[in-house]
Amino acid sequence: MRWSAVALAALTLAGCGGTNTPGPIATAPTDTAAVTTVPEASPDTTPAPAAPSVAEKLATLQKNSPVSADDPLVRKFDVALDALGKKCKDRRSSLADLTVRAQQILSDASIEESLSSIISHVNGSIPAGIGKQPCTSVFAAYVTLRKGG
Repeated sequence: MRWSAVALAALTLAGCGGTNTPGPIATAPTDTAAVTTVPEASPDTTPAPAAPSVAEKLATLQKNSPVSADDPLVRKFDVALDALGKKCKDRRSSLADLTVRAQQILSDASIEESLSSIISHVNGSIPAGIGKQPCTSVFAAYVTLRKGG
C-alpha cells in the first residue's frame, strides 16, 4: 500500500484546535421593565483549570488514562516537541497530530509502537542544523520505512 503524506496530515488530535464562534447578537428589549440585572461574579469564583498542554494530551493517549502536568511522560513529550520545534515549521499541535496518525497507520499494519517512540525516532531522523522544514513528509517516510515499503 502506497503511503500518502496528505493522508497523514488529515487527522487532527481532538481538542488541539477549533474555533470559538460567537452566537447571534441579541437585540435590546424595548420594554425597560423587562430588563433584569445580571448578578456580578463573586470574588471567590475559582477559575477554570487550564486546558491540558499538547504534551499532556499525548501522554494521556499513550497511557490511556489522564495524567498530571508533572508526569515524567509529559516532560518526555515536551522535550521531544521542543526538539522537533527547532527542526520543523509545524506547530506543536500539528506534530502531535502527525505522531498520533502515524501510530494509527502503523497499528492498522499490525505494527505496535508507542507515541513517545515514534516522535523520538522521527526527531532522531532529522539532522540538526539543516533549518526548519515542513515535517509531514518526514513522518510519512518514517511510516513507510516501518511498514517495510
